[in-house]
Amino acid sequence: MQTQTLDTAIDAALPCGVHAARALNQRVASLRAAFDAVCASMPIEDPLQTPITGARIELDRFARDVQALVEWTLPSPVRPLECSLEEIGFAAVESLRHDRRERTLVSVESPAVRVVIDGSLASKSLSRVVDHGFASGATHADLRIEPRELGFVATASFEGTSTPEQSVAASLGGALVLRDLARLGARIDEDVDARRTTVEFTAKTASEGETR
Repeated sequence: MQTQTLDTAIDAALPCGVHAARALNQRVASLRAAFDAVCASMPIEDPLQTPITGARIELDRFARDVQALVEWTLPSPVRPLECSLEEIGFAAVESLRHDRRERTLVSVESPAVRVVIDGSLASKSLSRVVDHGFASGATHADLRIEPRELGFVATASFEGTSTPEQSVAASLGGALVLRDLARLGARIDEDVDARRTTVEFTAKTASEGETR
């Protein structure tokens, strides 16, 4: 018989959804590793490579939804800190999957400008916006960040989508983006026909010295 000692400070505090989401995350990671092992053992010209690649893409989508579920169930507190616009922009692109990162151009006007905001949450939200564009069929993305008098604006533009992409809010990850942007006091504006998403962040400049 196997027994387990429970930590009331941890086990009783976490909602059931958190435990379930983390368990799913582990299963998805194991399944992804199994897919990679199968692909690596097969010749590139094997006809099964195509359906396996398609299944791997669907698995990646599922993995993103599971990770979004974990973050939705147990959101981290907002921690405003001093950071530069360059750090926010490049961290957003760095979080993308390797192949999508290579097809994303990031440009930051006045990169040395520093603001007081939860930079990690801001960059993660922008990364999800860009990721959604790729998931909707885009082949290339452009992320441009510009300072404003009361914060900064980030604009994500997409190319290669033959049909207008779905609204960000249509996916679980998108719902997480909207919630986190609301927590940051930001505003999002989507133009699905032009394939462009603009996010306006309100933040104090570092010279003002106080968090909002």
